[in-house]
Amino acid sequence: MFSLSDKHSFLLIHTTLTILFILLFIFIILPVIRAAWSVYKIRSQARRAFEQMADNQRREQERRRRDNRPAGWQHAPSASKIINKNEGEYVDWEEVITTETDAHEQTRTSSHSNFFSRKSSSSEQRITDAEWEDITTD
Repeated sequence: MFSLSDKHSFLLIHTTLTILFILLFIFIILPVIRAAWSVYKIRSQARRAFEQMADNQRREQERRRRDNRPAGWQHAPSASKIINKNEGEYVDWEEVITTETDAHEQTRTSSHSNFFSRKSSSSEQRITDAEWEDITTD
């Protein structure tokens, strides 16, 4: 089958290819893997740094917003009446009745489709039964 010289040449080729593969791995494949790993680590560190900066900025804005609230309010005030029912006095009021010409003018103006149309209105007389007096603090 094989002669001694064929076995010797096979071992020589096999050994040479093994050495070439080891050299290829050491000088080409391993540095490429290391460079890729370094790039991955740097990108991960940069992403973490940016996320941390954004998180710190959000926390700082939240802290500033809390600190700038008047009197340390933590929540919006509830919708309650500002003036109690027992404060002030009751004032009688009277509803103004429109005349038929005012109603006709209002109907005529609202029926127009022109956006820029203006409605003319009559002015009411001033109320003259109220008397004003200046309040002074002595």
